[in-house]
Amino acid sequence: MSWGALFKNPAGPLHVTIIGCGKSKLPGKHRAEDLYTGGLFRASLEYAKRTSDAVYIVSANYALLELGDVVESYDLVITELSKTSREIWAQDVIRTLLSKLQGAPFELTLLPSKEYV
Repeated sequence: MSWGALFKNPAGPLHVTIIGCGKSKLPGKHRAEDLYTGGLFRASLEYAKRTSDAVYIVSANYALLELGDVVESYDLVITELSKTSREIWAQDVIRTLLSKLQGAPFELTLLPSKEYV
């Protein structure tokens, strides 16, 4: 699939939104967009889907998730990671995002909590 097919505004950059995961989760394996059940997550997801060309979720356990990624429920918050681990995690998020966007120009909206930014 070409990135051009995803653009809401083909003349401009890809609008990418990253939302934060949430503490409230379903047990077991689920698509990332279904795993998190909290009100703020659900509202952020709906907003991002309406306004963005691409939506990703940042997760303390999985770094950067696509909405359709199937993942196991977990109990980890970013503040439980050491400073060094958070720095490695952040580098992984950035590297994964840039890899997924394959050099396409983009504008980024960040909606996670302050602990993730």
